[in-house]
Amino acid sequence: MYLVMYDISGIQKFIFATGKLKEQMGGSNIIHKIMYECLPKVLGREVKEYDAWKDKDYRPDKFEHKIKGNVVYIGGGNAMALFKDAETMEKTNRDMQKEVYKLTAGNIRLCYAAVEIESLDIKGEGYGKVYEELMSKMAIFKREHTAVSTVRGFSINAQDVNTFEPIIVNYDFKNKKELACAASIFQKKQHKYRNMGKLEKYNFADQFDEYFKSDDKKSFLAIIHIDGNSMGKKIQGFIKSIDDRPENTIRESLKHMKLLSMEIDSIYENALIETLDQVYEYEINNTMDKDPLPFRVVIRDGDDLTIVMDAGRAFKFVDVYMQKLGEEVEKNKELYPEICGSRINVSAGAGLTFVHNKFPFDMAYDYAEQLCKSAKTELRELSEKRSIHEDTSCMDFQIIRSGMTSEIAKYRKEKYTFSHNEEEYKLNARPYFFTEDASILQHRYNDFKEIVNKILSGDIARNKLKELRNSYSLGMDEAKNCHRRILSRNKEGISGDKSKEVFSADNIAIYFDALDVIDLMEENNA
Repeated sequence: MYLVMYDISGIQKFIFATGKLKEQMGGSNIIHKIMYECLPKVLGREVKEYDAWKDKDYRPDKFEHKIKGNVVYIGGGNAMALFKDAETMEKTNRDMQKEVYKLTAGNIRLCYAAVEIESLDIKGEGYGKVYEELMSKMAIFKREHTAVSTVRGFSINAQDVNTFEPIIVNYDFKNKKELACAASIFQKKQHKYRNMGKLEKYNFADQFDEYFKSDDKKSFLAIIHIDGNSMGKKIQGFIKSIDDRPENTIRESLKHMKLLSMEIDSIYENALIETLDQVYEYEINNTMDKDPLPFRVVIRDGDDLTIVMDAGRAFKFVDVYMQKLGEEVEKNKELYPEICGSRINVSAGAGLTFVHNKFPFDMAYDYAEQLCKSAKTELRELSEKRSIHEDTSCMDFQIIRSGMTSEIAKYRKEKYTFSHNEEEYKLNARPYFFTEDASILQHRYNDFKEIVNKILSGDIARNKLKELRNSYSLGMDEAKNCHRRILSRNKEGISGDKSKEVFSADNIAIYFDALDVIDLMEENNA
């Protein structure tokens, strides 16, 4: 028998190759379809049976169908299947490549790796070695193989400016008309809707232009990328803990892996639902039937989440989401036996990018991904110093302004740091951490939120606050002088504690981050 792991490469580039939200949704739905529908289809199953693998008594080595292959599990952006022989495996891999090509015109690469196993029931044979071999072979496949793509640059009439594919005439069966566009764009338009499961009850926006027609709405969106912390490391630890059990078999390991994958997906989905219900409570109860929520899920798979939403509630959304994520397992232990049994702590990192409504979405997503990585990197460094627990949720954010380079770290190094009396000072305290640990006082999210709330509820003129923000960039003396002028008119100061300092003891600007975002925030959502 052969155990095969499937993965998809080039997801972000494929989804965000267009700036249109509907087509991005179509791209995301195509990615979902590859694993959840195409794999069962090439194995000869009806699509409605694609979740048969979730059954408690499901046996992946029970080859009852004409095609001797079965899904083991699907989740977290990949899938695993078991085949009776090499011929069936190779044919299925070829058929999967064809299906992926037809759906994406070669813009997505299907990757796979296989390991031959004698039986699922050999006692004492651990899954850990099999998993390591699969991951090693997958890395080699990704390194040595390229995507099967169309011959670009040889169109007879016209070329698509985004994908460089030939413009061809496609037939839209739904609307019964011909449509001239690139094949991949056509597929995205055709697949812009899918059943969202528990999220189906929400009326999400297909576009945000209508939302910004209101005079009181600033034309800023938040693109948020959220990813689970150290999930790969936790899965490896989970596999090892199963292998250490007496008389364990590969079958048992795969069963537990399937259950773990389903639990992870459920935890992050339930946290999202509870967050939406709290953040958009008024709209859900009063206006959602008529007006869509200014929110759209672009990617949601396992612990991976990418959304676009109105900027004013972005911080509140992330704050509530991290709280709900932490509470979900504690409140519903009976629903998560694998998570609780292996003592896996659930947390996440988030990157928030604030951009104008017309800003290129692919660039905005890239910034959000950088920011998420920035928060996780800082978390790892602090946890290695034992300053903070490695399972602390974290976040970083950035308003994208003109002149910003493609690398946020480089931009911050140039614009957000300066020297004074041979000491280096930083304007940004971000990333922030969702903890009350006193050892990182300047980097706790609740402290940042408290400053924002005091600024929004205070009576200091906005032009004075903007002046202080800008003076930070001019150096220590300018920042101090501007702050003194504010104190001369308002003795309580910006944060209401009569503080005369503008930088903390570790040379980080106290108010810069809060002043940077107050114009984007709605007062009741800080």
